[in-house]
Amino acid sequence: MHTNLCSFLVNQHHTAFRLLDALIATTERAVKTRTQLLQKLEGELYHHMLLEEEIVYPALEAAAERQQDRRPSQVARAEHDVMKAMLKELGRADPTSPGFSAKLKVLKELIERHVAYEEASLFPLIPQLFTPAEVSLLVDRVFERHDELEARRAWSEDALVMAFAAPD
Repeated sequence: MHTNLCSFLVNQHHTAFRLLDALIATTERAVKTRTQLLQKLEGELYHHMLLEEEIVYPALEAAAERQQDRRPSQVARAEHDVMKAMLKELGRADPTSPGFSAKLKVLKELIERHVAYEEASLFPLIPQLFTPAEVSLLVDRVFERHDELEARRAWSEDALVMAFAAPD
């Protein structure tokens, strides 16, 4: 079960990287494509961050407290805040500007660092902090919430902003 959860989250990482790479490969003239890819990327990232922030991180924090360990997800939560702020900046940026491309590259670096942290530091904690039964429940909760979010994939921009207000 642990492997299923981690594989699922890692696959979401790969999806985000594919979209980000496609977005970075666009030119300043590809306004429509950039706008569409940015919207897809935002949807994927917010979906992923929501699953982690609602289910995975709180479970890790509770398990770490039980073992009198430090809160392992504090770094990841802070990184999410920075990525949300960058997504907000990109949403306001002119897709034809050189600054847009520069912001995309910064976002990619942020995501790469965050993914490396999660995959090297957080995900290996799962089998250490949870019993197999707890992992099974965690997996069920994540997949159930994922299915709910997929059913409502046509999020409105207002709903996204409300759900994930980036710190100003």
